[in-house]
Amino acid sequence: MVKVGDVVLAIRSKLGDMSSEKQRYSDAEIIDAVNSSLAHMSEELLCFRRTWLIPYKNNVNRYELPSDFLKLISVRYNDALVCDIESMEHREQDNYVTSGMSAALDGQTIHLFNMPQTDKTDVIKLYYNYYETVSDSRETLALPNTAKEPIVYYALGLIYENNVSSKGIEKSNRYKQLYMVEMPKLASRMRHNVQSKNIRSRHVKV
Repeated sequence: MVKVGDVVLAIRSKLGDMSSEKQRYSDAEIIDAVNSSLAHMSEELLCFRRTWLIPYKNNVNRYELPSDFLKLISVRYNDALVCDIESMEHREQDNYVTSGMSAALDGQTIHLFNMPQTDKTDVIKLYYNYYETVSDSRETLALPNTAKEPIVYYALGLIYENNVSSKGIEKSNRYKQLYMVEMPKLASRMRHNVQSKNIRSRHVKV
């Protein structure tokens, strides 16, 4: 787990902005940079996942996606997987035919088709990758500790990018390069952790 407070502290340390009396950057400015770093990481790693319970109503087939939506993973009606998922552009083609439950994405909305009439016990869930964000330094990120450095590097790259001096641009480029070096390592570690977890889950002690 990565504590946001530790990330903010590391950024301040590298900026030389540790004095509480004469801070050049507010916590809000640093948190904004951290969120930009997390948005970039969310897209590269697709590591943040959550479930959204669609507020389904009979005869209503279009719903606005969550504001943090990044990429669809799956849709389930009760325990049944909705296998037929396409873009609305593809669905609207003349030769597109389907008779079972299906879904289609269109910008920031999802369309549901051929869903059974539901009652209060029925559940339609959307499982998706989302853009992670934080609002203050008291929060914790569900990431390995090794994710701290690339978050810090990308945020520093953005902060120094706003400094129009040649020294600021140089530092910005250096931290962005460090980010690019660390990201493949982090992605590899996270894939390995997922694979190891899956292997262990297949063997149950008796």
